[in-house]
Amino acid sequence: PRLVRQVSFLTQRFAEHASLWQLRIWQRQLALMLVRFCGNLIYLSVSDERAFTVWRYVVAVFAIMINLFSLRWHELRKPFLYVYQNYIDRVLYMTTIFLLLLAMVQSATVGTGDETGATPPGAFDVIMMMVVLGGPAAAALVGWCSHRRTRMQLKEIGKCKEALVAAQD
Repeated sequence: PRLVRQVSFLTQRFAEHASLWQLRIWQRQLALMLVRFCGNLIYLSVSDERAFTVWRYVVAVFAIMINLFSLRWHELRKPFLYVYQNYIDRVLYMTTIFLLLLAMVQSATVGTGDETGATPPGAFDVIMMMVVLGGPAAAALVGWCSHRRTRMQLKEIGKCKEALVAAQD
């Protein structure tokens, strides 16, 4: 009981069936840090530019796979008590995955050295900013709408309670 109280700030934000979900979050973060660390080691050890380019994509694919696995695990467990919280987390996972994919496409098209350029660098910047700002904004909008809906429902419950009390008198 004492340990449960001491770590309650980590576990109480999740639904009862997923009280240890924070450990899953730390596992994902550790896996991503290891991928990043390996990517840095490869960068320091590879002198051939073409080999480095290939490894850069391999590291990005590993990061995408970790996030896809985490998203799938999240979908199966639904660790939060409220639907909107799970939705927000899902949107943030998908935003991360989409940004990694965009970064891969950008480095493949913009960084080719072709001066005629397949795509101007500014276009990718705009798309990435839309994703970076749009994903969390959409998630926040869903959270706000859910909050308003819950408040309206509680007001209705309060009105019904008042009507029952008045009817009993």
